[in-house]
This record gives sequence, structure tokens and C-alpha cells, in this order.
Amino acid sequence: YRIITFSSDENTRTKVEFRGAVRNSSTHNMPSGGSSLVVATLPENIRTAQTVIVPGATNHLSFMGRAATLSSGWLGVGNQSGTTLDYVYLNNLSYWLD
Repeated sequence: YRIITFSSDENTRTKVEFRGAVRNSSTHNMPSGGSSLVVATLPENIRTAQTVIVPGATNHLSFMGRAATLSSGWLGVGNQSGTTLDYVYLNNLSYWLD
């Protein structure tokens, strides 16, 4: 992830953006189903105030996964495509801290 600060004469805003792909390190894939795979616990200084859920590209052109983070710092990915996926990209996940 990266933290970007935008400044102007009137105010300063901070945004968190994620990049890259994640997969299950033990099975090297993401089985289809309603469960989510926790990939990280975010530091308190970059936790979102509310739940953010976004679609995430995968290794299959026809299927999307999802990436989500909660105010508790939980960062997870999921797959409900009906197909086992190798990875899910986090590139769509971003949010403002203020």
C-alpha cells in the first residue's frame, strides 16, 4: 500500500491506495465460496472509518474477486465465482482517511 497526501492552501487530505495481487500461501489458490481470506491486519494509522468493498481482477478473465477492509483493520479477499482462482488484485482498493 501507499499513503498519498494532497495539500492545498485550504486543506490537506490523505488517501491510502493498494496495489498488487494476493493468494492463499498454504494452498496457492482461492477456493470458490462465501468465505473470505484474511490477508493482513492494517496499522491503526491507515484504517478506514467504514467498511470498503471493491471488485478485484483475477487470473481468470471472466471472474472477479473482491477485496475489503474494515475499521478494525481487517483486510481480506474473497471469491464467489464458482471457480477456484489463483489470485485477486487489490488495485481497486483505495479510500480517504479524512
